[in-house]
Amino acid sequence: MSSLALVLLASPLWTGQAEPGAPRVAGADVPTAPASTPSPDAHRALEQARALQQADLSGGMMSGGLGIERLGEDWYARLDLALAYDFEKFGFGLQLPVRFRIIDEDPKANGDLLGVVRGEDWDSVADVLKLIRYVYVGQKDGKGPFYARIGALTDLSFGHGTIVHRYRNDVDINRWRVGVAGSVRSGAFSVEGFVGDVTQPYLMGVRGAVKPLELLLGSGPLLGLEVGTSVVVDVEAPLASCLSRTDAAGEDGQVDPCIDPVEARAFPETATFETVVDDEGRPLAADSRAAAIVGIDVGWPVLDTGLLSITPYVDLNKLTAVQDGWGLHAGVWWKVAAPLALDTLVVDLRTEYRAVSRDYRGPYVNATYEIERYESLRAEPTRFGTPSKLGFLCGSEPGGDCMGGGDLRHGFFLELLAGLPQWVFLGGELLDYTGDESDGTFRLTLEIPALEAVQVQASYFRVGVRNLEDLFAIDDRSAVLARARVPIQTFFSLDVEWARVWRGDPQGGYEPVDDYRVGVGFSLPL
Repeated sequence: MSSLALVLLASPLWTGQAEPGAPRVAGADVPTAPASTPSPDAHRALEQARALQQADLSGGMMSGGLGIERLGEDWYARLDLALAYDFEKFGFGLQLPVRFRIIDEDPKANGDLLGVVRGEDWDSVADVLKLIRYVYVGQKDGKGPFYARIGALTDLSFGHGTIVHRYRNDVDINRWRVGVAGSVRSGAFSVEGFVGDVTQPYLMGVRGAVKPLELLLGSGPLLGLEVGTSVVVDVEAPLASCLSRTDAAGEDGQVDPCIDPVEARAFPETATFETVVDDEGRPLAADSRAAAIVGIDVGWPVLDTGLLSITPYVDLNKLTAVQDGWGLHAGVWWKVAAPLALDTLVVDLRTEYRAVSRDYRGPYVNATYEIERYESLRAEPTRFGTPSKLGFLCGSEPGGDCMGGGDLRHGFFLELLAGLPQWVFLGGELLDYTGDESDGTFRLTLEIPALEAVQVQASYFRVGVRNLEDLFAIDDRSAVLARARVPIQTFFSLDVEWARVWRGDPQGGYEPVDDYRVGVGFSLPL
């Protein structure tokens, strides 16, 4: 098992359409053009800067691309067409991504449509629904009285992001998920929620919050204290995957289609196994449990001006289905918007201390959850496969009681987005705990909107970090996304991209593959 490249795949193909989805708001859309004047809100200004394609906020765009793509061992001709209309309180996006297989290396494909269209892209009802990428109603930034969205969910977070942080439901290239997210705000009260996939509703969550001082005294300085409660549930969290013996058949000459890992330990040490997968390449669960993460959070903006805001916060969370599962988060959210001669310097920084049990992960639902719920990216594979996220935290044999969290761990979390919105900005994330366990994460991103001759975007992500010397390496625990776009005349461009994506492995579980693309794109404002 290699590492998690799909955290880096934060947008669809670069066909001239900015990616819908903004952090901190359940499924909100990123504005597709920089503001004419810098926003006083640092976070919003940064999100506006991330849109590399400039378009009218109240209009539409047709975009597309044609090129050659190598996905894993096979080569494809790739056609993309997209249409998006985004208004202040309503918008929708349509898409038609088609891969035509032109070189089929071993293992040979089967099930291609018309013998040439990649079948894994269109083998379920949910995959057909990818034609509608998103539909939303309500104020885009999620700060209005209501907001609702259906389709792809990107960068979805709750509260301070200690339970749900930058969740994506589109990380599996062989499976399209139709999510629903929304929020309702009325005075001092707010509610937000989501369902990861309405066609298979196993993951869902809701957060309610109230500002008690504002409710009693009205709005004003130091009255923005907010208290929230979150509940997120995976009703069928895999605890262990089905195994199939590969070295020998049973007494009746047949291979057991689902051997529980507990049963597998009774076989000889020479026995070998592979993970059993369904038609879409996802591991089949031999044992699963309902896992809920509940939490209470308190945040208080002690300073909030047009230039600087400071918000201390404390979150206390509990993960069920394990023995301990406690996590305490205490941090400060810093936002800066400092006008300069050429632009406004914006900084969005989060500094956080954590005290957690060993069987706790925060955030539990993150950008790679749709992969890790089956196979943890932090666990070492064994001859019985790779443990699921819940199985790894539980630490027990499937079907038994969890073994407990052990000693309390201390750690810190840093997250930074900073830059000049019209010129350049970078992002970073670092998580580390005491001890020498491989439980850290590290991320870097860079975008340069100011370059007109070539638009570039680069990201690096690494999991299982042991120490500072282990931050940078290109191996099974790290991933890189690199994109370049060269404008050609008014509406056309030359697009190049290299990334790593995840797909179901016919031999069991998930596998990372390299995805190379080169082609010509176009974008036409409507």
